[in-house]
Amino acid sequence: MKKYLLPLILIICLAFSLSVYSADLYGTYDQRIKLTIDNTKIDSDLTWFPVMIKLTSGQMEEVFAEFDSDDDFDRCAITLVDESTQIYGDCERFDDSESVAEYHVAKTGVITDADAAGYLYFYYDKDAAHNTTFISKSNGTAAQSVYDANFKAVYHMNDAPAFTAWTTQYEATVEPDSDGWTLGGTDYSSVSSGILTIDTTGDATGACYYYKAPDINFDAGVYYKIKVQMHTDTTATGYLLNWIYDGTQNERTILNIMDGKIQVRTAGGSYNDTIMDTISAYHIYEVYVKGTVVLVYVDGVLTDTQAVESVSVSDTIRFGDGSSTADANIECMIDYVYYALDVANNPAINNIIDSTSNANHGTKKGVDEPVEASGKVGQAQDFDGSDDYVDITSADFAFKDEDVTMEVITQITDNTDVYRSLLGIGDADGEPRLWLFKHRSGAVDGKITFQSYDAPTAIVASSILTGAELPLETAIYLAGVIDISEETIDLFYNGTSQDPQAITAFDLSDAGTDVGVLGIFHNKSSYPHNNWIDEVRVSNTARSAAWLKATYNSLFDTLLTYGDEETEPTGITWNGVTITKWNGITITKINGK
Repeated sequence: MKKYLLPLILIICLAFSLSVYSADLYGTYDQRIKLTIDNTKIDSDLTWFPVMIKLTSGQMEEVFAEFDSDDDFDRCAITLVDESTQIYGDCERFDDSESVAEYHVAKTGVITDADAAGYLYFYYDKDAAHNTTFISKSNGTAAQSVYDANFKAVYHMNDAPAFTAWTTQYEATVEPDSDGWTLGGTDYSSVSSGILTIDTTGDATGACYYYKAPDINFDAGVYYKIKVQMHTDTTATGYLLNWIYDGTQNERTILNIMDGKIQVRTAGGSYNDTIMDTISAYHIYEVYVKGTVVLVYVDGVLTDTQAVESVSVSDTIRFGDGSSTADANIECMIDYVYYALDVANNPAINNIIDSTSNANHGTKKGVDEPVEASGKVGQAQDFDGSDDYVDITSADFAFKDEDVTMEVITQITDNTDVYRSLLGIGDADGEPRLWLFKHRSGAVDGKITFQSYDAPTAIVASSILTGAELPLETAIYLAGVIDISEETIDLFYNGTSQDPQAITAFDLSDAGTDVGVLGIFHNKSSYPHNNWIDEVRVSNTARSAAWLKATYNSLFDTLLTYGDEETEPTGITWNGVTITKWNGITITKINGK
């Protein structure tokens, strides 16, 4: 029996004297990288603070070598220092071929420590399952969990992904009534090479249309898209009708496509005409209805805006020749018909997504107005200095007796004697209004200011960037803070306060949200910005100086140090004990722990 005594004593001594680590995620992922948070850039403990992890061709490049495609972005897990407690990730971008990605990570109760370095682990494995619980693209459930309740909106400022969440897609591979649609009238249609042709010109009383009856609710948003070319045989008064009827609200909109024009139904029951060539080529027509507003686009250009018509109707989506009279006969070629229900954000113009669960999505002025461009953190929106803007009006921005923090990354093109408005929220008539980050003229030309108004021209208080003029064509991080209890307004430049000012006369009790806008003044015509804007954040709390300093360092990627790729240690296993070293013995696992 004595021959077992020495190993037993050794194991007992090791168990009580050496460091023993908890379970890790190596059972699911083969590789990991250790990330170190530089606590010297965190002036006080921060709870639920979003940390950006940036992957490049020279930083965590092993992840791109492991993965095969962009879809692998969530075959990973990000944990705390215990190597197993996962935190949520908002994947702003993952481009495997270009070797670039950004994740924003946080979790309830996680404290970023000011007194000691913090550690995270990034696990990854191309053979692992998709980690949809903890990792998602922006606007996904996991991504929304990154941000605390004080964030009212977080805009990474990239265009929304191409819309794919169709309720129904008709691709003209078979006739519609073989693809779930119901035929109305007589079958005057045929399909060839993926094109549906409807031709009623041979029958003076012919009608041929297709319809469905889904549960339509304009208040939730409806999106309709059709690609079609009209034929010259269409009569002068013939029309391809497109009906969208909301039986929930008893409202409707109608788009008629004719030879030489389109018509959109008005709230009064008439039609508004837009003259255009509909016969020489295919055009893509899009209709987006949200609430009582109808937006119609032709080839991505906003062509008409109307209000819905109030009338007793039943839920219907319908396209085709719907009139059995000779003067309404048509011939047209349809490539596809799509529609989607419960679409809160207009897909027609690649709007700007809010990553929080508040869904305060931004609406661009139009397609490529502004245009997407490279920013400091992933993509940005590049404003043309003329009339571009992003509308971010939201009831969540009615800061009634609340603290406010507004953040943005941008760069300045020139220091000339002009105003450049970056971000503003408030009433359109200016009572009151918080307007952020305008270029000033005169003595502070080339500077930035954060202003509060309680009347259209009455500036209650300003916090102005001090020191030298701003550097040109250089990314800068700006934050404006109003602290109600302290009665101060402050502007932060690259994480540093610019000297808070008193706002004793300022009253937010009547704050409104007639307008919230990026890149231009509240009237959407004055003081346009002429460079890109990136990473916009709006909060109903006065973020601390420590928070804003850490945010600057995080977004400019100076907060983390990135380690080398690690794989699971191997060694001698005896009776559930794994020993990875024999001289200077280190126990990494006991019974898998």
